[in-house]
Amino acid sequence: MTMGQKYYSYIHVLATIGVALFFFCVINKMNKGTQQRQVMMASEHRMGKENESSSVESVRMTAEQSSAAIVALIYGDTSLNELCLSIRTLQNIQGSLSAPVHVFHLDDLEDNVRLENQNYLLSCTDRDVYANVIDTSFPVGFVPEEGKDYTSSHINRFWTTQIWEHPAMGSYEIIMRIDHDVCFSLPNNDLPGLKSPYQVYSSHHFPGTVGANTGNLNEMYEFSHDYIVEHELVVGHVNLWQIIDDTHMEVDSLPNFIDSFEVVRKSFMLRSDVHDWHYALTDMPPYGYFSRGWTSDAERFMTMAIFGTPSIVDDSIVPGFMQKNLVGGVTHDKACTLPFVE
Repeated sequence: MTMGQKYYSYIHVLATIGVALFFFCVINKMNKGTQQRQVMMASEHRMGKENESSSVESVRMTAEQSSAAIVALIYGDTSLNELCLSIRTLQNIQGSLSAPVHVFHLDDLEDNVRLENQNYLLSCTDRDVYANVIDTSFPVGFVPEEGKDYTSSHINRFWTTQIWEHPAMGSYEIIMRIDHDVCFSLPNNDLPGLKSPYQVYSSHHFPGTVGANTGNLNEMYEFSHDYIVEHELVVGHVNLWQIIDDTHMEVDSLPNFIDSFEVVRKSFMLRSDVHDWHYALTDMPPYGYFSRGWTSDAERFMTMAIFGTPSIVDDSIVPGFMQKNLVGGVTHDKACTLPFVE
């Protein structure tokens, strides 16, 4: 073999080795890229699962936090037949078809009567119906007058403080209150919830709707002023507080929302400043609910004026909502009874 041939053979071997090394590097790089893509895909898949799991958990938590109950109170003046008709109209409350009805009784009612009421109201709806009891013990430190009827005081105290901490309400965030004189004549996709996740209260206020116990409500007005000053509070809903001031000045009373319908966010009522205000009204001297005849209707308007704001308090009319005048015999049968007859 000549020198030139040896040189050519040497070059050929080097070229072959170079080509082999080139393809080896390319293949190795491709393998690494594949591995990286597989790792990335696995990571993305895992993150997707985690996000999916997180999303499911978020939905579950939201559902729990927004769970709603419909609440009614049965006492001496309640017409069970009319309450049954009112509950029938809950067919139109379509924001939560599974929201149960919780019926409260005073604890002086016999167990068998509460059970009879529960069974009767179960026949009025496809929703679950539960019977509960109101605690009618007195605030610590209050000495009741012998022979005096405190039924209304206990009822007002229940709607102000006790309902939010009642064991039966433990799993609910939204509570819709109804009475035997309400009717829902049109479908509603918001109720029993609120229109917005930022709202905490919804009810109606009609001008001229005021409490009848003028002299004692005047004391409640003064108490609220003293409380605001003592606790250095700033009124949040100025328009509502102006209505309070005007009503007190003009008729020596306090304005009310309607007393048979409201939707309330429980966590707002349990907020420490709101809770303390309620507790001062019902369970602290001068024990105004028991000694002065103060009412939860006046309290509710004051509460929303002091601690609410225009964006979280909704006083707009609910379409299809009707209120019966049972004393006057106005029951709106064509809208509130006949459409719901089975």
